[in-house]
Amino acid sequence: MPLFTNMTELLKKWPLHILLLPCFFILNISQQFTGLLETKELIRAFVEILSGIVVLFLLLNRRVNDKAKAGLISFLFGIYFLFFYTFKEKLAGIPVLDFFSHYRIYIPASLLLLAFIFYKIAKLKKTSTLTLFFNLLLLIYTGMELWKYAVPAIAGENLEKESLQVTDIKVKNTGTISYPDIYYIIFDSYPSTAYQEEVLGLKNQRLDSFLTAKGFFVIKNSISNYNRTAFSIASSLRMQYLDWIRDNTIAAPYHYNKAMQQIEDAIVLKWFAANNYELINLSVFDWQGQAPLVKERFITASSRQIIYFNTLWYRIKWDVGLYLLPSFHKKSASINDAQNKSILSAFKSFNSRVADSLIKLSADPVQQQPKFVYCHLELPHFPFFYDSSGFAYPENDIYSNAMLKDKNRFRNYMIYTDKQVIKMANSLLQMKNAVIILQSDHGVNEFEGSEKKDVFRNYSSFYFPDRDYSQLYPGMSNVNTFRVLFNKYFGQQLPLLSDSSIYIK
Repeated sequence: MPLFTNMTELLKKWPLHILLLPCFFILNISQQFTGLLETKELIRAFVEILSGIVVLFLLLNRRVNDKAKAGLISFLFGIYFLFFYTFKEKLAGIPVLDFFSHYRIYIPASLLLLAFIFYKIAKLKKTSTLTLFFNLLLLIYTGMELWKYAVPAIAGENLEKESLQVTDIKVKNTGTISYPDIYYIIFDSYPSTAYQEEVLGLKNQRLDSFLTAKGFFVIKNSISNYNRTAFSIASSLRMQYLDWIRDNTIAAPYHYNKAMQQIEDAIVLKWFAANNYELINLSVFDWQGQAPLVKERFITASSRQIIYFNTLWYRIKWDVGLYLLPSFHKKSASINDAQNKSILSAFKSFNSRVADSLIKLSADPVQQQPKFVYCHLELPHFPFFYDSSGFAYPENDIYSNAMLKDKNRFRNYMIYTDKQVIKMANSLLQMKNAVIILQSDHGVNEFEGSEKKDVFRNYSSFYFPDRDYSQLYPGMSNVNTFRVLFNKYFGQQLPLLSDSSIYIK
């Protein structure tokens, strides 16, 4: 009991919460962005935040000559600074309170509230209860974050157990089964034929005509299940929907991290590996122990920007400052273009390497085992490197965010992409026993004339050597791609899932 009494008295007297707050903040944000933040930047941010709060505490303590009051004021200011934008976002969407989420109301109202609280604290005669409360609160929250590190399975949203297991898919081998090579080729952001006609004005559908003439089956009214790459591919390779993310979810980096983990450990890849397939990774994802040619980060901000994203200074600088200082807005646009170039320039050579590697694979006559090849091309995804004839655009304007909505550039890049698809398909068709899947992970809706639903209007076509496409159907979505494949070629009876789409903000 004396120990408990001494601990209680300590927690009532000393504002340990000012030291725990930076710990909680850094632990929490590193959990949310697992694997995406640099350790040195996390340490640097922790030292900066801790130093700032301690300096503020020392200055206030000299002023009020009361360490408990100085600690409470420093602690509350630290919360306001670190979670400024988080509080604002919590208000958004709530009836009545949504009014206060607009900066012109939120900033003055929150500052007035903070000033009032500081005034009330300064007038307090007894602070031990508040000090004890905040000390205990931060101890509990910091302990919860540490527990997540100790037990990774409970960190964030747990990975859901696969409803399908590798052992559930057994090949019914009658002695006559010949394993086909399987080429799964994803063209990022390639829209449907109908979208090309309606929005882009591309009437001459050369790709459809070419593929149909070569014996492909083009899915009419094909749809993607997700509007973001990582989630779409994770769903396809798991052959099921991602039940840990809902419609209209605002995607956070930990969602992307989870999707990439599930791609790496997807049942389709596991099954091919377990059945003596050679796995060839020409994608942007890690899987089955194979590194990608180029790794897609999905998050374009730096570690420092992510850490401080919700803080008072960062939001005032980037949200309010852009409108008050046009010259700053111009400078920030230039910074964004430079960041785009730094992150996306590798995809120019990446696309060429993938295409060349694919053509070489199809030309290799020596084959010891069947192959599963996953190619992921950043075509016709932004940035739009070439015009319709294959001539490169000047680098000065390729990476500008303004190019994202340049319909004419995208239209030309679509024509260029079609030429690349035809070239690769011609090469793959030289093989005798190859299944070829040409598919896009999702469509686009950035351009004038688009609607929200257009982002799910993707492209999907199949080539089966026996030309039996009886299991394919109009409106088929990506989640059923490998269910159909396993049913047709490996004697399964996997039920097809309903075809629906989940929008991720």
